[in-house]
Amino acid sequence: MYSRGEHENLSKRLIELLHHFPNSPILYNVQGALNACSGNIKLAESAYKNSLLMDPEYHAARKNLGKLYLELGDHTKAEQQFNYLIEKSGEHEDGINSLAMISTNRGNSAKALTQYQKVLDLNPDNVIALTNSANILYGQGKIDSALTSIERALNLSDGSPDLFGNLCSFLERSNKLHVLQILLDKPPYEHIRR
Repeated sequence: MYSRGEHENLSKRLIELLHHFPNSPILYNVQGALNACSGNIKLAESAYKNSLLMDPEYHAARKNLGKLYLELGDHTKAEQQFNYLIEKSGEHEDGINSLAMISTNRGNSAKALTQYQKVLDLNPDNVIALTNSANILYGQGKIDSALTSIERALNLSDGSPDLFGNLCSFLERSNKLHVLQILLDKPPYEHIRR
């Protein structure tokens, strides 16, 4: 994150650039991201919308606007942005992942699992899809499939502490703590035992 002074300097510089390049969708998108990081949600939304007014096909701004709506819990508006993104760009990994999160938030885990599988068909190494589908599979009682997904995500993420904690939780809840012993003997986890 930026310090308050750095943020103010970036904002001033961005306003100067927008004065010289008022039709730049990229600059409006950057302004939106800067506002979102500082908690100025309405200004972020406005900047992303301005970016899309300049170029409705600018995927970065559309994705950022959709993620902003997702964070705000406005699933309908988020879904509109991600559907548009997918419609215009074909198979869009981030867009489908985000739609799966919306499906999960709406309680439709079967639809979310199908969407995560679609992401994994596009990119078998998508850690978000692996982790989130593992949570759904666990909730459905498919413990072994959930463990396989979370272990794959863990291996892809070079031993992320958050994912490792998630895996430990899975193992504990499913009475498979013996698997933890096996994992702790493998890189990158062997250092944990010391």
